[in-house]
Amino acid sequence: MKDIAFTKILSWSKIQGEAQGFIERGGNGEIDISKAQADLLPIGNILMGIGIAVLLVVGPIMGVKYMLSGADEKANMKQKLIWFVIAAVLIFGAGGIYNIVVSLINSSGI
Repeated sequence: MKDIAFTKILSWSKIQGEAQGFIERGGNGEIDISKAQADLLPIGNILMGIGIAVLLVVGPIMGVKYMLSGADEKANMKQKLIWFVIAAVLIFGAGGIYNIVVSLINSSGI
């Protein structure tokens, strides 16, 4: 019985030691905003470029389909064009959203 209790205590102290080591490796928990921006900004620019390229390809195709379609097909194309406009607003608004978030983070002192 004493052997089992000693093993559990040894295991518990090992678990506590590993947990403390994990916490210490985390440091003080502060995030360097400039480093995060430098790492994430190229990814955001690539994604925004892909989104704009898709808009520039899909937009004219949808416009031509709308002009060449009949009355029933035009109703369906209008629904698709609404989603296209929403996507365009989100893609072009992403830059503004990014600037707002960065300015809020910088002003809060995080």
